[in-house]
Amino acid sequence: MKFLTDIFTENNGTSFCMARFGFALGVLTYIGLSCWSVIGQGKPFDMQGFGIGLGSTLGAGSLGIAIKAKSENK
Repeated sequence: MKFLTDIFTENNGTSFCMARFGFALGVLTYIGLSCWSVIGQGKPFDMQGFGIGLGSTLGAGSLGIAIKAKSENK
């Protein structure tokens, strides 16, 4: 449980970080919808499209968290 607490809280370890939670939720949603497209709807899996989409999702989320971390009061 400490692992999840460390992931989803600010640097002080007590206040909840919406940016990190939204980032994790976005990545899980992206992967879930990709699985639904292939398994549930029978569409072919496009590895290149998946890689580009997931890479941009991870990059944008990481950039947002980095910008937020720099703007926090220490």
